[in-house]
Amino acid sequence: MQCKVCLSNQAKLRISPGPTIFTGKYWLVEHCYPSQTAGRLVIALKRHVHALHELTTEEYIEFAKILELTISSLHACYLSDVEYCACFSEQPGFEHIHFHIIPRGTERTVKGPQFMQTNGPQLSDDEVIQTISMLLPYFNRSIA
Repeated sequence: MQCKVCLSNQAKLRISPGPTIFTGKYWLVEHCYPSQTAGRLVIALKRHVHALHELTTEEYIEFAKILELTISSLHACYLSDVEYCACFSEQPGFEHIHFHIIPRGTERTVKGPQFMQTNGPQLSDDEVIQTISMLLPYFNRSIA
């Protein structure tokens, strides 16, 4: 099975219906799709890597900067109470290092790992695109 993250990174088969939110030297920020949560973002490595121990020092350094930018942008946009960060790379077709960043507001009663397993309606393509448009101004700064 081909890696869907690699195909999306190469613009051969986009995962998200909207544009890339932020492009670094090593990482991309995209809106998760499908998703039940507006603002659930994915930070994906550009090159194909399956395990964290395969990352370079430079990739870790840039990731830390992009993670800070992503979390501060989500907090500013959504006034999130907390933000979750989780790394996955084992689902078939997604065996590629990527981190999910999920804002949680104070109105959400489900917390912790259960928050990621809620069974609500999926965001429509238009809702994802609208969310990305709302977030883009927050990402319009350098991470250098």
